[in-house]
Amino acid sequence: VSTGTPVVSVNVGFTGGYAIQYHWNSSTASWDRVQFGVPDVTVDGVRMSPKNVVVMAVSYTGGVCRIGAEAKMTGSGKATVFSDGRVIKGTWTRSSFSQVTRFVDSKGHVIALSPGQTIVELLYTGDALTWKSPVVTTPHT
Repeated sequence: VSTGTPVVSVNVGFTGGYAIQYHWNSSTASWDRVQFGVPDVTVDGVRMSPKNVVVMAVSYTGGVCRIGAEAKMTGSGKATVFSDGRVIKGTWTRSSFSQVTRFVDSKGHVIALSPGQTIVELLYTGDALTWKSPVVTTPHT
């Protein structure tokens, strides 16, 4: 079982200024999504706050940020999973379009997701993915 490292925020640095941020919301046990500096909401005004965020490092046929470009969704690559306020680094694999994408940690264990909505971000392999861990303070005695 993958346990991961605590995380408070994530920045998915898409090319062209389309970075997406996620902030861990411990009261809802979900990731509040922010785009262009404002909370991301659905057309009905509901806050986008998935239980899991999966970031797959992919290459694109046709170029990045180009009309008609398509993510290459077969093969393998780096995967970073944000679930339950934690990050787990691993890999994704998918041998064909008829197969389910598999996410495993560095030890080959399947990465478990929390029940609920999952957003998958398809980040170009050359773009930046960063996150911040919580600040831990040591009490003074």
